[in-house]
Amino acid sequence: MIETFDKQRLTFLTLLLDMCLLSVLATFTLNMFDSFFVFFVFLCHICFYWALFYDMTSLLEYLHYSIFLSLSVSLFLQNKWLQTICLFLLTAIQVLWIQEERCILNDPEHSENFGYGKEIWYVTLLYSIILSAKIGYIWKDQ
Repeated sequence: MIETFDKQRLTFLTLLLDMCLLSVLATFTLNMFDSFFVFFVFLCHICFYWALFYDMTSLLEYLHYSIFLSLSVSLFLQNKWLQTICLFLLTAIQVLWIQEERCILNDPEHSENFGYGKEIWYVTLLYSIILSAKIGYIWKDQ
């Protein structure tokens, strides 16, 4: 079972992301891929709130993978605000890894370590640099 404080942090971070995504939806006209991305994220977040509230560990494990899937395809998004939101999430995850020395989505009582480890740190750092460069390039041109 995920600790209460971790659940609170996860809920706060997810709500913050949802508010930002809603703001983007209300402000911009998105292409089909960006719209599908936002729909997919909202669908995952609805399932996430439900799984977190009811301690559905198996569903949380699948949703854990959806975070990496979403962040992986964020490089192909066209909207600079969506990419910036993804970069924010990527940064928040890395800060939490450093602070907690674990992924707060993992149950501390189980040995499952998906989402945390040296290999994934390096990949995440490299991906952050690539995504930052792309966002910087887009912001510079507009």
